[in-house]
Amino acid sequence: MKNFFYLIFIFFSFISSSISKDRYQPVEIGQILSGKINYAYDSQFFLPTGEWTVKIINNSNTFTNPKSFGPNTNIYTIGLFQIDKNKKILKKFIELEFSDPVTTNWIRPTDCNRENVYIFEKNYGGHTFNCWMVNHLRLSLSHKLNSFEEKLKDLLISENLKIPEIVIYSQHLYASPRNGNIFHKIKYYVNPEAEGIEPPVNNNWDTSEYQKIKISPYPKKKQFLDNFVIISANYHKEFQDGLKMYNDEKIQLEKYKTFNK
Repeated sequence: MKNFFYLIFIFFSFISSSISKDRYQPVEIGQILSGKINYAYDSQFFLPTGEWTVKIINNSNTFTNPKSFGPNTNIYTIGLFQIDKNKKILKKFIELEFSDPVTTNWIRPTDCNRENVYIFEKNYGGHTFNCWMVNHLRLSLSHKLNSFEEKLKDLLISENLKIPEIVIYSQHLYASPRNGNIFHKIKYYVNPEAEGIEPPVNNNWDTSEYQKIKISPYPKKKQFLDNFVIISANYHKEFQDGLKMYNDEKIQLEKYKTFNK
């Protein structure tokens, strides 16, 4: 009889754990989403305009990156995509990454100190960090890939998608011991060519015309990038609101409402 009740206990513990994890990481491959996603119990993620298809779900740990001061913890990464199915073109994609809570603190990522990008803002102190940047990236996936990037590469190959040499993206990072000690990262990538922008003249990051000091001779590309900054700034505001950041943790974004207008 004791063994019977023990088995019942194990069964319900397993079911409870599964339900708990499903709520913490709430999406499934193939789902088409829009609007708002609730994740990590009470965190909110606001999707940019349109419908987004979940095509990648990846679970990893902090053995490599990001890192906390404590033992390894689980990292959940979701890939959401907008694809032109007729032309087989990757238009936009989002990488949403979040962790289990930690009992120690998160080590501030090196990207929170990176200023050689088009736009960079930060607000951090102690073990809290809130960082935002807009940058360009060569989407070659030829470097040593992490597990999410491996799945991204497999997806691009299996669906035979056309991708640009250079994508524009914004990155949003946050963790705070006052707010659950969960690591949050969002990367929002846009294909400029799918938005009517000419292919890049230079394909390397260092020589790209999307460099801040090199973009002036390319007014259409500069206007596209400046418009994306405004969109991204508004998106970071939603990122801050969705995570219920304290006022002293927030980045002040008012100056970007009419950026370079």
